[in-house]
Amino acid sequence: MKLTGKQRENLAKIFADIGKLFIAIVVLGQWVSPAGFNKEKLLIGILAALFLFWISLIIDTGGK
Repeated sequence: MKLTGKQRENLAKIFADIGKLFIAIVVLGQWVSPAGFNKEKLLIGILAALFLFWISLIIDTGGK
């Protein structure tokens, strides 16, 4: 499916926002959680956020 420039920009923003949510929920949420800190969840959250930011960058640049 061919996207216009504005559609591609909006889709990239959505992926970046989801990445920010991963940072907020998975990574920062551990410090306020009574269950304690978990290194595996921290690593998974950071990797998921980085992956989503990377996808956002690819979409925003048009796959180049």
